[in-house]
Amino acid sequence: MCRELETLKASQGFYNPSFLFSSPPREIRDKIYLYCLQAPLVAEPRHRPSMFFCFETSPWPWKPPTPGLLRINKQIYSEAIEPLYLKNAFSFKLPQELFDFERRIAPLHLDLIRRIRIHVIFPSNEGEEVSPEELALEEYQEYPSHWAKALQMSRLDRLVKISVQGEHPMAWSGRGCRCLHLCNNR
Repeated sequence: MCRELETLKASQGFYNPSFLFSSPPREIRDKIYLYCLQAPLVAEPRHRPSMFFCFETSPWPWKPPTPGLLRINKQIYSEAIEPLYLKNAFSFKLPQELFDFERRIAPLHLDLIRRIRIHVIFPSNEGEEVSPEELALEEYQEYPSHWAKALQMSRLDRLVKISVQGEHPMAWSGRGCRCLHLCNNR
C-alpha cells in the first residue's frame, strides 16, 4: 500500500520543486496582493497580543484581509506592504485606537495611509464634553473636540480622505448614524 501511494505521489508531481510565487509577473502578484489585503469596506485594526493587527471587515467576514501573507518572506513583505496600507481605509472608534495603531506601524508605512474613518458621538448636553486639554491621551473619547485634537497630533500626514461616522445620543432609537466624508488639507 505504501509503495502504491509513493508511486501515485511521484506520478502527480508531489516531489517536484514547489511553485515559486516570484515566477509570475509582478502585475499578477500585485493583483493577488490586492485580493488578499484589501478590505471590502473598511479595515478595523484590532490589537492582538502577538503585536500584529487583526483586520476585521464588515459585512463580509468570509473575505477578511490576510496580513499574515506579509510574514512569508522579505520579498512578499516589500511588495505587499504598499497595497495593505495604501488601498485600505482604516476605521477607529476611539482616538486611543488611532494612537495605538500609529505606535505599532513604522513611520514609512504611516506615510502610505490615505484614508481613515472615525466614529464621533455628539454630546447631548452642554458641558458634557470635557476639553481634551484637561485629559491624558488615553482618556480621549469619541467627542468631536477630542478627535480634532487627536487628528492634529496624529502622524498620518498624507491623509486624503477622513470619513466621519457620527451619532447623537438622542438618535439611538434605532435610526442609525450618518456618515460624512471630509478631506484633510494639512
